[in-house]
Amino acid sequence: MARLVNPKKEMEVKRNELIKELSSTNEKLKRLTITISHDLRSPVNNLMALIELLDLEKIKDQENLEIVDMLQKSTKGLKTHLDEFLTSLKKEELLVIKVETLSFQELLNQSTSAIKSLIKNSNANIISDFSEVPTVDFNKSYLESLFLNLISNSIKYTRPDIDPVIKIFSFSKAGITGLSVKDNGIGFDMEKVEKRIFGFDQKFHNNEESQGIGLYLVHNYVTALGGRIEVKSKPDKGTEFVIYFKNQ
Repeated sequence: MARLVNPKKEMEVKRNELIKELSSTNEKLKRLTITISHDLRSPVNNLMALIELLDLEKIKDQENLEIVDMLQKSTKGLKTHLDEFLTSLKKEELLVIKVETLSFQELLNQSTSAIKSLIKNSNANIISDFSEVPTVDFNKSYLESLFLNLISNSIKYTRPDIDPVIKIFSFSKAGITGLSVKDNGIGFDMEKVEKRIFGFDQKFHNNEESQGIGLYLVHNYVTALGGRIEVKSKPDKGTEFVIYFKNQ
């Protein structure tokens, strides 16, 4: 005699199995993330200790002093990020995306400070104007990472014949806060890459520094809080990322 199957009961069992599997996976990912973040602190602390051992009075060249200063600030910034990330993990705050009113200019300054040497070495000129909309309700870590990724990409994919120029400005459209990040780099052929541009592990140029993750992160930061992002680009004509933030 065939056994009667209750479809509703079967779906419930499968649902519970899936929840159990996802919970186990999330716990493993959390342990892995904590381990990596914690272990990264050791070499960072070691680097900070080595910098502290330097006798700055013996360095007479002003340019070398500036390099040491930038190295020190970058290392301290990395340690701060790791400490904050670990604290959030331990409190499980990463499950809740904190939204607060942020100053565009203040977060841009923090972001560019972290990559000051990259900007200097590339002769990049960053022009910003947030006079139309000075602030946005968003997550602080997301906005800082957004600036870091888009500016780094603009420098990474600069044209060899000209210095990079990156224009960043805020605006308001139909009551929605927007942000534009535009460069004069090598650009994309949008017909070829449009459907893949925000995908994970996607690379569109032969650059050994590219990991194919930056734009994936930017897209996730924006959409996680209900916003959207558009891309305008042509080969050798630069790229513009336009972000529309959801009103919180």
